[in-house]
Amino acid sequence: MSALRSLREHTRDLASRTDDGLLPFVKWTKPQQAFHDLDAPRKLFRAGNQLGKSWCGLAEVIHVCLGTYQHTIKPPPVEAWIVCTSYSQSVAIMRKFHELVPKSALTSRSSNSFDSRRGFGKDNPAVVFVNGSVVRFRTTNQGAEALAGATIDFVHIDEPCGVDTYRELDRRLIRNAGRLIMTLTPINKPCGWIKELVEDGILAEVHARMEPANFIPVGSTRPLCLPGGAPLDQAWIDEQRRTTLKRFAPVLLDGEWETRTESPVFEAFSKSVHVTDWIPTKDVKLSIGIDHGSGRNFKQIAVLVAVDNSGEFSKVHVIDEAPSDGDTTPDQDATAIIKMLNRNGLKWKDLDHAYGDKAYGGRADGLGRKSNRELTRALCKKMQIRRGVPLVPSIRQAKTGRGGGRGSVWRGCQWLHRATLRDGHFTVHPRCERVIFGLSTFQFKDGDAKDSVDAVRYACWPWSMRGAATMGRGLYVY
Repeated sequence: MSALRSLREHTRDLASRTDDGLLPFVKWTKPQQAFHDLDAPRKLFRAGNQLGKSWCGLAEVIHVCLGTYQHTIKPPPVEAWIVCTSYSQSVAIMRKFHELVPKSALTSRSSNSFDSRRGFGKDNPAVVFVNGSVVRFRTTNQGAEALAGATIDFVHIDEPCGVDTYRELDRRLIRNAGRLIMTLTPINKPCGWIKELVEDGILAEVHARMEPANFIPVGSTRPLCLPGGAPLDQAWIDEQRRTTLKRFAPVLLDGEWETRTESPVFEAFSKSVHVTDWIPTKDVKLSIGIDHGSGRNFKQIAVLVAVDNSGEFSKVHVIDEAPSDGDTTPDQDATAIIKMLNRNGLKWKDLDHAYGDKAYGGRADGLGRKSNRELTRALCKKMQIRRGVPLVPSIRQAKTGRGGGRGSVWRGCQWLHRATLRDGHFTVHPRCERVIFGLSTFQFKDGDAKDSVDAVRYACWPWSMRGAATMGRGLYVY
């Protein structure tokens, strides 16, 4: 009993200390420690999505603010910035920062201002330390001009930014001989200029591939584990390589500079395996995805899918398509969609979801706009829905909301790819010739293949983008 009491007291003491912040308890892996030990005014941690890059960079920010940074820099108080690509990404970074930072080192106002949904706020979010140091969370989506004018001591850029943003932040550090660190996976934005900075010796670099040794903390022989207890060992790595699109694997898993080229994206898709005339008849959600034409190509394709969510993973059945063979008006597109629904014994009201492309501008030849709004008007007219009565379900725009920004294409493709790997979890009806063509040949290039794949992605949006705020960056490792 005395041993149990002692264990209970030690557990309570550990819990109370970790509540103050996890930074003192982190066991760094070999590449993370190499980045901490790298003494350079401008440095980069480049790796795939599971090696704890952001976690590592945030720890450096905190040490700078506390005055415990192992390299030469101005003593506190300091002004540090954490720069992200968007507000949604910034909130995720704020959560990690809040988990790491010692709460006792913050002013009471900053310590109590954190909200799990909003981070430290949306309007110029900042954290103030008791010693006067300040951390500000900034985003790059407003352009480099929004970052001008300040003199700062330390910058952490998380994920790729534009060269203009980097140049502007670099200038902000000159007066105080400040330092800049970057942590990223080279995807979603052009990274050639970053590679050139590394090759020219301007950015010192630590590059870590997805290998078993890089998931073992320094001084330990056992790998880190997922929250459920699964070890990040060779078997786990092999599964990541199996389920990741081969085109993106070099970047997403190993942090390489470039993806593979000239190979179909959906390498697991097979007509003999995935094409069948079987159609589910119950316990499914019905969704339609619509890809609009653009520029001089005013084609459109709508795809109807049935999704079964009764199991651990969603089962996707592409049951019909309504493509146009040439330029079409919204009235013609609406007619094609209604015909597609009718031949499946459905009406618009039977759908659970409808997702469409972003709007495209009109043309001089009078074909007008291609947009969800124009298509909605045409559908209401064809179905004789009175003016002022909403279309239910409404056509929501994909590419917005959680996970809908940059990177949503490959996230959706990755989700579809994993469905094709699971037995019986992805089927296409033989009449969906455009979809079959798209899945067989799509190489991330514009054209009919992309249009049909986009329509499938939009139809699956409610399921593929669920949890997308973390899907793109993967796990972060303590």
